[in-house]
Amino acid sequence: MNSILSKKNKLAALFFVSVTTFIVYLPALKNGFVNWDDYSYIVQNRKITSMGIDFFQWAFFNFHMSNWHPLIWISYAVDYALWGLNPMGYHLVNIILHSINSLLVTLLSFQLLEYYRRMKLISAPGFPVLSDEGIFIAGLVSGLLFGLHPIHVESVAWVSERKDVLYSFFFLLSLMSYMRYAYNARQETGMQNKIWLTDRHYLWTIGLFFLSILSKPMAITLPVVLCILDWYPFERFNKGSIKRVLLEKAPFFLIAFDLSITTILAQSYNFAMKSTADFPLEARVLVGFKSLIDYILNVLWPFSLSPLYPFPDNVSFISVQYTAGFIAVIFFTTVLLLKKNKLWLSVWFYYFLTLLPVLGFVKVGISAMADRYMYLPSLSFFFAAGLLLAVGIDKICFKYPAKKTLIIAGLFVCVIFVFVLFSFLTIKQVAVWKDSVVLWEYTTKMLRERGEQYYKKSFDAYNGLAMAYADTGRSEDAINELKINAYRTSPDSIHLYNSLGIIYQKTGRYGEAIESFKAALKIYPFNNTIINNLSIAYINDKQPEKAIIELNNSLKINPVFYLTHHSLGLAYMAQGRISEAVEKFWITLKLKPEYAPALDNFVEALIKRGLSYESDKQFDNAKKAFNDAMAADPNNKKLSEYEVKKHLEALDNILVGKSPK
Repeated sequence: MNSILSKKNKLAALFFVSVTTFIVYLPALKNGFVNWDDYSYIVQNRKITSMGIDFFQWAFFNFHMSNWHPLIWISYAVDYALWGLNPMGYHLVNIILHSINSLLVTLLSFQLLEYYRRMKLISAPGFPVLSDEGIFIAGLVSGLLFGLHPIHVESVAWVSERKDVLYSFFFLLSLMSYMRYAYNARQETGMQNKIWLTDRHYLWTIGLFFLSILSKPMAITLPVVLCILDWYPFERFNKGSIKRVLLEKAPFFLIAFDLSITTILAQSYNFAMKSTADFPLEARVLVGFKSLIDYILNVLWPFSLSPLYPFPDNVSFISVQYTAGFIAVIFFTTVLLLKKNKLWLSVWFYYFLTLLPVLGFVKVGISAMADRYMYLPSLSFFFAAGLLLAVGIDKICFKYPAKKTLIIAGLFVCVIFVFVLFSFLTIKQVAVWKDSVVLWEYTTKMLRERGEQYYKKSFDAYNGLAMAYADTGRSEDAINELKINAYRTSPDSIHLYNSLGIIYQKTGRYGEAIESFKAALKIYPFNNTIINNLSIAYINDKQPEKAIIELNNSLKINPVFYLTHHSLGLAYMAQGRISEAVEKFWITLKLKPEYAPALDNFVEALIKRGLSYESDKQFDNAKKAFNDAMAADPNNKKLSEYEVKKHLEALDNILVGKSPK
């Protein structure tokens, strides 16, 4: 009789997990892009539209969006080559990656538990070596939980979170490769003296780790996870091999350290890192520990997941809820250490250490926590759930063999109910990411329900909703959202008046836009972005001379701010000073090559310079200007709009006629 762990049955389980996950996430294909990072990452990112040398140089050596993850930019460039800006294709890739990751989690669980059994290391009280059926159930349940749990929706249904599913793909493969290596090192006597740098499984582990890090910095936790595996279940930390184990990890920690420095530089590039003045260290620690508990609660009770969890105010050791979270984490860890239960300590340490980079001790952004951060850390709970279920079934069936079929049938019904419930919640959560309006309406609703403290910290959500309304033509709704809800949450915010000014500009109400930007500058007089927006309003209001004055003053504050140079180019264009405009657009592209509007304006300015030369009968200069425009962006719409090719043909005829015979 074939074992349930036969290759055929394993393949069937892997296929079932991945296909089920894929089907549940299919509604995400109807979702669009949202105005939370998707526009900057993809829609407005001209760099991903081609994959030449310049693109790869930008992907590896640029800190766009305060991040360094070159493989993500490459994946988006491939997407663009396949689907253009059709969001369905981008969502499809995310769903496929998540389905494959769910398959890998199932396979990893199978392999880990089989290694447990072969080495006879599950010796903790109450956890005997699992039967074939137990291993199969544990792996299948772990994979399905990972694939179907709604806490993963944010990582899959949000296109900008491609980094979660991609880094996890390489992370899981690296873990599986290392498990094979560690098992061989533990079992084969010759492996103790073998040079590990020549072992293919070890080399694959390093290579896959590097690819994971190129996808998301959160992969720096992998070396620590490998150490956890060495400690348990492989028990390689003994007197005879501890030196070798630590030397093996040296390359991993060196790569992780280097990437940590790069990440800090990237986050500092656009001032994404927050100071202790904004977020005191005491508050960061307390909120971080409370988040550890809140994440667990969200896994156990995923009925109130939110895209935004603002960092709360008035956090201190006298705040009962935060002190309770801190005490709970310390108490639980202490109990596990005293009991010396390696299995559950491994599960707990994996959860804590993989989540550590995003607990907020080094603060980036305004959120206290995020569902997307739980993509791989949640694996600890899903594996534990599968293991507990399998052990429970094994023990009950051993104790009551006559009722084995009935017990398994009852448990099967309960498990099916849980997975159907999770699938329903996942589909419901996928719909939250349908578009920007739906996303922010849901988010603001969730924040209001969470209480007054979170409502007061929800300016970004109301601002996002207002901008979403503006993008869909609902300008009055957008203005009301800002004047009522956003104003109540943050009445002195420069972003409030800046957003109002942007919406007024979109509707052609330039006078009101100018007044809104001026109001923002009264709060913070030296903000280059708002000065730039004010200048654009002046240009649109036919007052380019005022814009030039503002922009030149802005250059004194920051001479290398790309938007200032771009807007000066627009102001010069409005005054007919074409050559000066060309120079400013060229400087903008030097400072920010991926800024698409600068390239469009640069091409148009070159064309207008060519037309000016042509009207002055400077035909050689005109031809050069038109050719420069063609070279700057061969596919630019302005080239066909101004019929540049026809102008070049006419110039060629003129120049041929003038040339000596």
